[in-house]
Amino acid sequence: MRCLSILPALAAATLATAAPLAAQDLPAVPNASFASVQKGNGHIAWWSPGGWGAPKPEENLAPQKADGLTFAKIAAVEKGAAGWVSPRIPADALRDGFRLTFKLRASADYADNTPWVFLFCSGADSTDKTAIRRIDISPRATRPDEWQTLSRDIKPDTIPGNATRLSINLATKAASPAGDSAAAPAGWIGYTDIRIEPLGGAK
Repeated sequence: MRCLSILPALAAATLATAAPLAAQDLPAVPNASFASVQKGNGHIAWWSPGGWGAPKPEENLAPQKADGLTFAKIAAVEKGAAGWVSPRIPADALRDGFRLTFKLRASADYADNTPWVFLFCSGADSTDKTAIRRIDISPRATRPDEWQTLSRDIKPDTIPGNATRLSINLATKAASPAGDSAAAPAGWIGYTDIRIEPLGGAK
């Protein structure tokens, strides 16, 4: 009976010394601050220029600097959208949901364009259309010529079950079809400090 009396104490001691549960293990975004460059040409490393109904960026391929931050700079476009595409990120670790956080800055003369951020999910089989999904994020540059930190929660089950990877796409998009706006495209948009965090923010 005396042995039985010490069992609750042993159980309490075991719980007190047990290691805490591990936090959600999320992948890091490669070259998230655009500080790494390719050898030889000095262009942004790991990320690739992208165009969606517009030419890929052909200028500002090297990282830019402002207010102590290194960033990807994208000139305003006349039609479609243009920007940068991240390396493929494994999707499995993201199925329970996550928060995408990034810094955004628009030049003071940024006109007739809007920031455009989206995630593109795909599968190992490029012909499997059920694995493909575009998750749009529509940030707004509300304070011209200032850095803003913006976040978007991606809820569980947003990523298709058979998707194996996703990319982060940072772009500028023409606000109206070419020739339909009185304002000419002008200025640029910048992105940096791209992070994948637990839902609700960094712990």
